[in-house]
Amino acid sequence: KLSSIVCVENSGSFDLCVEITDESDASSSVPSSKRFAASLKRPKSHAQMFSLLHQFLMVSVASGLTSLLAMGPFLEEVVYEPVRIGALDWPVAFELMICYLRMVENDPARWRVGNVVSGSGGMDAKRAEALSIAKGLYPMAFFRQPRGEPRDGDKPPKSGGASEFFKGDVKGFNASSDKTCAAWNTGNKHLAKHVDPATGKCLFKHGVCDQFVTDKGPGGTSGGNHRRKDCTYDAAKKTNKAVQ
Repeated sequence: KLSSIVCVENSGSFDLCVEITDESDASSSVPSSKRFAASLKRPKSHAQMFSLLHQFLMVSVASGLTSLLAMGPFLEEVVYEPVRIGALDWPVAFELMICYLRMVENDPARWRVGNVVSGSGGMDAKRAEALSIAKGLYPMAFFRQPRGEPRDGDKPPKSGGASEFFKGDVKGFNASSDKTCAAWNTGNKHLAKHVDPATGKCLFKHGVCDQFVTDKGPGGTSGGNHRRKDCTYDAAKKTNKAVQ
């Protein structure tokens, strides 16, 4: 119901409609019920999505459907953090949230927003499912295009400014990212924009070869557990640019 107000050009007001018992017919021994349905209108921009989630959080907590201490961490883990660090495009994060909420709706005795992420496991598989759904529902213009050569991290910045490099030691990496780290693959220093300043962790995945190959679809890479220079993938299928 919220989405029909937030995800449109002209804003408006709404009434919260829930299932109620109809007690108007006193002669009937079996109470009847009325159901009110609403269709989800998906956001058309990240601004609409964030506004929708803000309203959703407030209404869910105010109506007693959940608590702030359950819904807040859920949204942070599924949507806010992946979008903030660049691990997921916002349409994918939104569809991932819908996947989890459907699990809660379909099996409320087993799942709640407080345990569905950690208890159900297989986040990579769910992210792949969410990506497939998002690509069918949103224009491809919303998604980042595969990188070509040269990739960020392959070569030092043209300006040569030392401030563009991360100062200090990189303290780990984002294991859930679907993007490999060019700096790790080439042995170059990490750019500051590729490291989370709060944790010191690289935003991308280390330990995975990013050598572009021609037989794994758009942007396909070797994916081996080695650096690019040590890649043993079929030489005939290696390429210097991402397959589009």
